[in-house]
Amino acid sequence: MSFLSKILKNTAKVVANQKQQTSLPALLAKIKLDNYTPTHLKHQNQLQVIAEIKPKSPSAGSLIGSQNLLNIARIYEQNGTNALSILTDQVFFGGSLELFDQIRSQTSLPLLRKDFIIDPYQVYQTKAYRADLILLIYKACPDNFVELLSLSLQLNLQPLVEVYDQQELDFVLPVINRLRAHDKIILGVNNRNLETFQVDYTHSFQFANLLPKNLLKASLSGIQQVSQAKELFTKGFNIVLIGQTAISNPKIITEIRAQN
Repeated sequence: MSFLSKILKNTAKVVANQKQQTSLPALLAKIKLDNYTPTHLKHQNQLQVIAEIKPKSPSAGSLIGSQNLLNIARIYEQNGTNALSILTDQVFFGGSLELFDQIRSQTSLPLLRKDFIIDPYQVYQTKAYRADLILLIYKACPDNFVELLSLSLQLNLQPLVEVYDQQELDFVLPVINRLRAHDKIILGVNNRNLETFQVDYTHSFQFANLLPKNLLKASLSGIQQVSQAKELFTKGFNIVLIGQTAISNPKIITEIRAQN
């Protein structure tokens, strides 16, 4: 069984438990009470950075050691990140919705909920926790991708739609066109193969000329050097998401933004 299959199997169990603990009407009541207005990332004339808080990964194990996760968020913000990506999968990545909520309470930066979204319940849940962006991995939800994307847009969450290969891109682009949502969506190319977890930042290059210019474009994972981020920017990517590298060297955020 692949990494992704194991993760999705666990996600289905987690969502079922969450539905038992907190009903959908309760989530809707929380959304109405909070009335939170998300902040979306927009086109800029410089490369933007989403810095990720990922306590561990299936391939690398623990990534943070004894570091305080809330302190990491503060350091990222001090170094000028445009947004924070927070893992909320607990079993495989060590994150949680509780962590997301704690970081939300200490920052006004846009927050991306990064998880394996497979059920509309999770979209409402993401809104209830006052996220600004939501990750939608096409490979994780091919059967109900359109439903999840439409609901995210309806709730004013900015979707970061993740694709890995040409086949996925060929399905996703017509959906974006049909929804007329070019100004509301970020299209991300994952440099990590979710079946094997092998990663190579140059994977994004093959998509550089295939992505519409009016879409915000993000290169996700595998970026370890400022020169790599700059190269992606010259090829048309507006955003880079950096995780493990930012945890070990948060100053790379400042250095990447200084290149623009």
